[in-house]
Amino acid sequence: MSNYLDLSYIMDNVSDDPGFIKQLLSVFLENLEPDYEVLREVTVAGDHEHIKRTAHRMKSSFRSLGMSTLADLTQTIEKSAHAKEELQSIRSMVDELGSQVPMAVGEVELYLNS
Repeated sequence: MSNYLDLSYIMDNVSDDPGFIKQLLSVFLENLEPDYEVLREVTVAGDHEHIKRTAHRMKSSFRSLGMSTLADLTQTIEKSAHAKEELQSIRSMVDELGSQVPMAVGEVELYLNS
C-alpha cells in the first residue's frame, strides 16, 4: 500500500484510463521538484506572497492525486504564508515537505515503471 500515491482516488475522481494516469503522473513528476525548489528558495528569501502562491500550486497537484498528507502540509504552508507567520516556522514545514517529496516521487516512479 502506498503512503502517498492513491490510485483509487485518481481512478474515482480524475480518470480510470491507465494511459492518462501515466501521463498525469509524468507531468506531476516533471513539475514537483522544480516547484519544491522554488518554494524552498522563496522561503529562504522570506517572500510570503510567493510562498503562498507556490504552496497553493503544489497543494492543488497533491490534492488532484489524492496525496492528502502532502496536500495538507502545503495547505498549512500556504495559510502560514498568507498570515505572514514567522519564517522559521514556515521553513520548518518546507523542510518537512522536502523530506517527504522523495518518498512520493519514489511511489510515482514505481507505478510508472510497472
